[in-house]
Amino acid sequence: MKRYTKRIRDNKLVFGIIGLILLTLILLIYDYNNTPDYYKLRLLDKQIDETIERNQTLFLVGNEYGKTAKSIVKTYDCGMWGTTKWKEDSRGGDNISPNGIVMFGSELSNMENPIIPRRIDSNKVLSVYIQLHSYSSDYARCDKHQDCMGLFQWSIGYKKSDTVQVLPYQGRKLLENIYNQATAFNYTTHLKMFKSINHQVCWISSSSSCGDDDDDDDRSSQPLSSSSSDSRTQFVKQLMEYIKVDSYGSCLNNVQMPKGGGKDEYNSHSIKLQVMSRYQFYLAFEKINCQEYLSEVVYHCLSAGVVPVIIASPDTHSRLPKGSYIDAEQFDSAIDLANHLKSVYQNQTLYQQYFNWRNDVYALRNWIDNAFPSTTYSRVACEIHRRYLETFRHRSINHPPEPFLQIKPSHCYDPYLKYLN
Repeated sequence: MKRYTKRIRDNKLVFGIIGLILLTLILLIYDYNNTPDYYKLRLLDKQIDETIERNQTLFLVGNEYGKTAKSIVKTYDCGMWGTTKWKEDSRGGDNISPNGIVMFGSELSNMENPIIPRRIDSNKVLSVYIQLHSYSSDYARCDKHQDCMGLFQWSIGYKKSDTVQVLPYQGRKLLENIYNQATAFNYTTHLKMFKSINHQVCWISSSSSCGDDDDDDDRSSQPLSSSSSDSRTQFVKQLMEYIKVDSYGSCLNNVQMPKGGGKDEYNSHSIKLQVMSRYQFYLAFEKINCQEYLSEVVYHCLSAGVVPVIIASPDTHSRLPKGSYIDAEQFDSAIDLANHLKSVYQNQTLYQQYFNWRNDVYALRNWIDNAFPSTTYSRVACEIHRRYLETFRHRSINHPPEPFLQIKPSHCYDPYLKYLN
């Protein structure tokens, strides 16, 4: 009997200890679940779920070049997919429940005042990276560091590997204008009358160091070092020895830009297109060749009715109309290139063949549609919005949509070194 009583007492002690442990665990879980951060996260996810059900999304957009990205901060109507609002990220203490945070590479690469992407601890809040600059650019520092790229899940950029690929909007807009005029195009009446026999080759590079700014005010390929810029300048200087090149701006300057065409002047773009249209050829030379990168200056040439002489990564040539340009890298030296340009210019039948692409309406339409995906911010925003809804509509809160971005080095090389050695 005593043994039985002792066993009962021992069992009560064991059950008491077990009960105390369970009570402690319950209290710990209760305390954790009632922390402000937990409630805030639950409220955030609930609000996000409600926006998904209404086909509405909100993305907070960081600055671009230290300023509000006015061109992208707006509300977009995405048709059957609803609406998406892209709002300036003030980083304030308001209780906004965004679906994503969008940041520009230019801001993340600011060495004087680096901006760190803020994180919202929810698998339903995406981080989106926008990079439209060349891999060689000072604005592409984030692309080269995994601790930076690893903060983002989706990307918007000019590469095919980006979540949403976007190519120069101005390029498509200019070519749409060409398409609208294609059926009535005639070289003699539309272009030849604007050209002068004394205007053979044009180059516009506005920079105090001959290359720190891109041609035609494009900011997207600032070099990491001055070597590639200097070699490009040296190659143009060689070319000048064998053919007349009118160089505007501060780099190898020998002709003054007409009034109003200065880099920071209001109507500079239109005036530069007018200047380009007077010439037979334009030197559309990238500072350095990087995979998939092509600046807008080539499209400015096509719009202005001047034959672009290009130096760019070979994988970008397919973005241009076949037979519309001259590939300078096909020539072994500056004198060979100069001689070819002279022979083309002196044979007007041959020269006019570089504009035959303007007459093929169907090929031009097909080429524009296939070469320029998602070129407007409205298309980009709606594409991100659509992908977001498709990703999260039936996805568990604890399941991230995709792995975070990994570094994908872009092959870059200096195309001018072979001419200078």
